[in-house]
Amino acid sequence: CTELDSCVDGQCISGDPASCDDALPCTLDACDSALGCVYDTDDLACDDGNPCTVDVCTPGQGCTYAPRPDFSACDDGVNGTTPDVCVGGLCRGGQNTALGVPTLWCQIDGARLSKVGSFDGAIYALMTYTLSGILCGTVPCEEGGGYCHSRVLRLNEVSATPIANLGGTLTGLSHDAVVGQSGQVGQIAEGGFTVLWGWSELAGAVGGSGLAGGVWHDVWARELPDDSGSAYTLVGRNSNEGPGRVVQCHLDDGGSSCAPVTLDFDEWGWDDLDPIRVTGTLSEGTPLPLIGVQGRSPGSPSGVWITEDGEEFGFYPLGPDLTVSAVLRPGVASSWLFGSDGLVANYSAKGWSTWPAPVEGITIRAATLVGKTYLAVGDDPASGEAWLAALDFEDASVSSDAWRVTPLGIDRQAHDMIAGPEGITIVGAEIKEDGTTRPYLWFIKL
Repeated sequence: CTELDSCVDGQCISGDPASCDDALPCTLDACDSALGCVYDTDDLACDDGNPCTVDVCTPGQGCTYAPRPDFSACDDGVNGTTPDVCVGGLCRGGQNTALGVPTLWCQIDGARLSKVGSFDGAIYALMTYTLSGILCGTVPCEEGGGYCHSRVLRLNEVSATPIANLGGTLTGLSHDAVVGQSGQVGQIAEGGFTVLWGWSELAGAVGGSGLAGGVWHDVWARELPDDSGSAYTLVGRNSNEGPGRVVQCHLDDGGSSCAPVTLDFDEWGWDDLDPIRVTGTLSEGTPLPLIGVQGRSPGSPSGVWITEDGEEFGFYPLGPDLTVSAVLRPGVASSWLFGSDGLVANYSAKGWSTWPAPVEGITIRAATLVGKTYLAVGDDPASGEAWLAALDFEDASVSSDAWRVTPLGIDRQAHDMIAGPEGITIVGAEIKEDGTTRPYLWFIKL
């Protein structure tokens, strides 16, 4: 710990004390008699006050500030901004609000935002709600009493403008297509000012093919490249208790057509399987739907129907006693199935693999891919808490800790989400003290 030592008359004479100062404020500089200069790092000395950077003191270099992964939870220090997440190394405070329900003199038995989608650069959502009282509707709800109503809303971050109102329950929204529980089929008009129902081109194609009526659970639609029109896949049942059905439609300037899809059931049949969710991807201009299947009879499995060419579908069962809530197909080779009690499963060429859930007990109700990050939203029916969860697309070793989880709030439900050019929209519900729900909306600006 000295320098310029010298030897005088056979004795070592210590020189001046050695200087171990490395001029780095985040190191504790000291001299060890055996090792010489040592530098202990203090990461806390590098705190830049930004919750979205990983602050590290590196010997010989000093403080380094690496951005935390996008969609990590943070706190922007402002009350009422939920969810707060890291984006590009900065903490972005989200917006959130409850939406009003048109009640007149009626009692609200329940209301929620159930679906969200995009069309022609705008974001749209479905609001479904139940009213009870005299003169409070014309379409009785099939379960729970009261009268069922629906609205189609055009969203601008956390503000909403209704463009259509009708009796009954709407269940699916994708591109310009809207479908419902009582067989409703419609399309959002160009300009987004209203929804065309019976006189829409899609409704005409479905009806003209003898496929009108029944029950629709969901729809997936995409505009095709090269002015080739639009493709639609509708899933549902011929009636509430009738057999399931899957219908594909194609609309373009040359005309429109719809046809039921021939599906492989393995040893099962329509009495056993209920197609309840649909999504998909485009491959070289060909729409490739992914259909989520709910086992309906005792012992029948839940799983997915997958097509590699847009025409032939294979059935890939995951197992019985599973409740399906969402599907995702980010590419041709990968299909995801989500459900209650933390179900996260992936089907690929290697078969099924199940992944740990981001939160114990969560029901993931929607998922999407943003860049190389999976985003999922859901809630725990037991605790009444909702979450946004993120997982890196290329993460090879997945554990519960690999998910980055951000709370969306207590007494909340998260039902669907979409990533648009301006940000991420999440729709769901707020749970009131009396147990009823009200529509709720979150927005994260990117």
